[in-house]
Amino acid sequence: MNEKAKGYLYLLDKFENIDKYTTTMYSILNTKVTKKDNRLWEKALKINNKKAYEEYLANYLYSHEHRKEAENKIVEIDNIDLEAWNVADKEKTTKSYQIYLNAFPNGLLRKQAQELYE
Repeated sequence: MNEKAKGYLYLLDKFENIDKYTTTMYSILNTKVTKKDNRLWEKALKINNKKAYEEYLANYLYSHEHRKEAENKIVEIDNIDLEAWNVADKEKTTKSYQIYLNAFPNGLLRKQAQELYE
């Protein structure tokens, strides 16, 4: 085998090793990102409020394996908020608006409830 062919084989071997190294590093980084994402998701689940799920989604550096679940949780919380508002607004009493505000201090309709409560 001539020197040129040996040189090509040497380079080919190095490139194959680089590819293996890159694949290994990607796998390690992906595992770390997934673990971090899962920790952030578990934290959001433990807190279980709209802000926690929004913070999970705002953490753009991670994979968001639970993105759809977080979005669904936010919709669910908003729906419960609106149901509570409908009950309070149907009763139209100071007490009903106060109950709404106690349950949803950052609720979707807190400003209206505060105005009606006062």
